[in-house]
Amino acid sequence: MQDDQMVLRELVTTWIQATEAGEVSKILALLDDDVIFLVAGQAPLRGKAAFVAASAGLSQFEIKINFEIQEIKLNGKWATCWNQLRVQIQPPHGKPPIVRAGDSFSLWQKHAHGWLLLRDANMLQTLKEA
Repeated sequence: MQDDQMVLRELVTTWIQATEAGEVSKILALLDDDVIFLVAGQAPLRGKAAFVAASAGLSQFEIKINFEIQEIKLNGKWATCWNQLRVQIQPPHGKPPIVRAGDSFSLWQKHAHGWLLLRDANMLQTLKEA
């Protein structure tokens, strides 16, 4: 179990680093084919193709993420991960940054080749001040 904890921590770190670097292909490798993303105020994002479409255009932004894993719970081939995040998105042309902060909660499923993200609930809110 401890090894799975470490693997999941590394996967979350890989996700964050790939997001900051704009490496969508690295993130895709972490996703189950049936992945669903839930974001407050938006329709569910279903599948890898929808994730790619939603990620289009993000390369024009500089993204910095501070995160802290609050909890990882393991139960056989299932794991949950609760993170606290602060995401700063810097638009081009000197526009003011957008800062979002809050919690995310993820469900991971273990496959023969490793853990994949199956569900992700993003509860970040836009902060008024950067």
